[in-house]
Amino acid sequence: EAGYRTIRPQDALAFLQGRAPLPDKALLLLFEGGRKDSLIAATPHLRAFGFMATMAIPTTCTRRWGSFYLHASDLKKFLRDPHWSLASMGHDALQPVTVGPDREGHFLSRRLWNDGRGEDDTAFRARIRGDFAAAARVIAEAGYTNTLAYCFPYADAGTAAESDPLAADAIAEALAAHHPLAFSRADDAYNGPDGDPLQLTRLPVAGTWDAATLIAELDKTAPRSEEVQGVGGPDNWSFTGAGEAVAWEYTGEGEIA
Repeated sequence: EAGYRTIRPQDALAFLQGRAPLPDKALLLLFEGGRKDSLIAATPHLRAFGFMATMAIPTTCTRRWGSFYLHASDLKKFLRDPHWSLASMGHDALQPVTVGPDREGHFLSRRLWNDGRGEDDTAFRARIRGDFAAAARVIAEAGYTNTLAYCFPYADAGTAAESDPLAADAIAEALAAHHPLAFSRADDAYNGPDGDPLQLTRLPVAGTWDAATLIAELDKTAPRSEEVQGVGGPDNWSFTGAGEAVAWEYTGEGEIA
């Protein structure tokens, strides 16, 4: 009722690359974590309203049998539903790793601690590349060959203060090999037409929000246009130039509000 229309990752990419427009209030709806309850609970509503959603999956979870995570066998059924798209959250990237004596850190942005020291540059880069590649293989095995988007766990693309100095470069290198679209921030919902497809932001939705709260939060970062007042009539303006190059000059008195 608020006018939002859902899109797929390929729609977002085409827009950001200047190849196709989006509908007004376009919304890419993300479910992160590969949870079965997200699929089971959301699908009837997506079908009822003609909406689409994208599931971001940490693929190591698909190797586990259980009631919490989608299994690899579930992915094949899931991918037949036109209301869903798939995104990657890496293979083990969501899992913490040992980064020092009695300390843990993020998989992608910190060096693995082993035998009293951190891994060297070559091993660090190889581990990051390997995680992106492992996720891509699992998703391809399920029959999905168009995983455009990557959602960084913890919105950590290696640029935080505590990240290893090599992390951002190593992550960017691995990302470029597999995904043209990435959500690397989590501070608001709006991504404009000039946004970097590999530096997109998303809005975390609290489980306590009702529909009105969600709409209000989305509206906070929505683009706006406001009428300019006090510019005077046509007699106060002149222009020079031709074609697309036009220069306007205010020739009246006083300031423009």
